[in-house]
Amino acid sequence: METAPYADTAGRAVLETIRGYGVTAVFGIPGTHNLEFYRPLADLGFRVVTNRHEQGSGYGADGWAQQTGLPGVVITTSGPGLQNAMSAVGTAFCESRPLIVLSPGVARGAEFADVGTLHETKDASAMVGAIAEWSRRVGSAAEAVAAVHEAFALFRTGRPRPVHIEVPLDVLEAPAGVPAADRRPRPLPAPEGGDTAAVAEAAALLATAERPVIVAGGGATRAGATLTALAERLGAPVLTTLNGKGAVDEHHPLALGANLRLAAARAVAEEADVLLVVGSKLGEAELWAPRLEARGAVVRVDIAAAQLAKNLEPAVGIRGDARAVLERILDALPATVSPPRALDEVRAAILQEIRETAPATVALAEEIASALPEDAIVAGDSSQIVYLALANVLRRSG
Repeated sequence: METAPYADTAGRAVLETIRGYGVTAVFGIPGTHNLEFYRPLADLGFRVVTNRHEQGSGYGADGWAQQTGLPGVVITTSGPGLQNAMSAVGTAFCESRPLIVLSPGVARGAEFADVGTLHETKDASAMVGAIAEWSRRVGSAAEAVAAVHEAFALFRTGRPRPVHIEVPLDVLEAPAGVPAADRRPRPLPAPEGGDTAAVAEAAALLATAERPVIVAGGGATRAGATLTALAERLGAPVLTTLNGKGAVDEHHPLALGANLRLAAARAVAEEADVLLVVGSKLGEAELWAPRLEARGAVVRVDIAAAQLAKNLEPAVGIRGDARAVLERILDALPATVSPPRALDEVRAAILQEIRETAPATVALAEEIASALPEDAIVAGDSSQIVYLALANVLRRSG
């Protein structure tokens, strides 16, 4: 006997739209109010990851986003289910990582009623909006689908921070009435390649540099191949923040790893005659120092204009997509490949500093690293074995 297709509800329209952009997994916990989000998932080909707590759903979706380059999707139920995911939403906001959080809400007309309905919340959308990039309570299936499209445009053109779409129960469970054409992925804007004059100025500085150095943050992780090609053209060492770890293969001769928090590594960046910073705010948490004291000219590339002068004033600031801007800089440089810097002494100094910082912890981390296969995935919490040791000892392939 054939199974009847699920009703074409607003929940299905939202998930069908998300699926069209290539997302293949969702994280969450089914609950009384969110079943119309869950009902079409198998039919649409999603892998459904059910966690024991919505905080795990949020962090799992965040990890999936980091691995795939696509936004993680979290489905919570109303009230406490949504509240449980807020730590992960806050983390994704601070670290500029894309999440879409879907939740049901009270029916239209029942907002702030305070009558004791299941999971009643004073203002769920305002709660999430205080933490996420934006939070939207929609009034129709069409508005919900439009919000999905807007989220994907944001992830392509701006800082990819988490968003929340609250769908009232009476909308979620009702027929969608959204044409198939409106659910299809919209053409995404071309990546911004930066101001032409600024790109030319940056290329001129880098072309004449004797000691160029690159610092790559989380905003550079999807530009790895171009970043590597640029480093090779310049003969420039590459340091990364923890969020940028693996932007360049950490086994590459020019890679100095995610060691920017170590004085020996910071000195390399600070002594550069031209320092190129890609996709990083250079915050205190990344540096373990008040600021990076660059002595040479600084070139900064960031998708957000507000980040370009944050914590370190640039000689040249370029707003744009990391890969697109770096491709243009690479094209503007002379074709001559500069000889690579000799980095053996620097690596030895970094390793010595790592081991002296926490000898026993680092020795344990080195034992762990030696036992792991090359393709191992390591998940670390905020503990000393991670931030004092494994983050520095483990080398990630690009």
